[in-house]
Amino acid sequence: LDCLVHPQIATEAFPSVVLEAHACGRPVIGSELDGIPEAWGIGQLGRLVRAGDAAALARAMIAQSEIPSPTAEEQSHAHARVTAQASLSVQAQRTADLYRRLMSR
Repeated sequence: LDCLVHPQIATEAFPSVVLEAHACGRPVIGSELDGIPEAWGIGQLGRLVRAGDAAALARAMIAQSEIPSPTAEEQSHAHARVTAQASLSVQAQRTADLYRRLMSR
């Protein structure tokens, strides 16, 4: 099973590596810290653990290894969610919209 293990323990605003893994249809085991749950929630493959809890991380890795790899359909859905919600063009449009709202105040 290919998956990304991202046991972040320090601040990270929004980890693009989580989105990249989900865009490739790979599960992510990540920390419940800062922007990781938000990024993980877009692709929704894998699981989250409490930051700094090595035992929980180990359990999550074992559990993830014991389930089948995501199906082609699950991978496709994860890719589509990332593309629809977090692609570069979507982020650029959201940034432009934010600037327009701020400038109209």
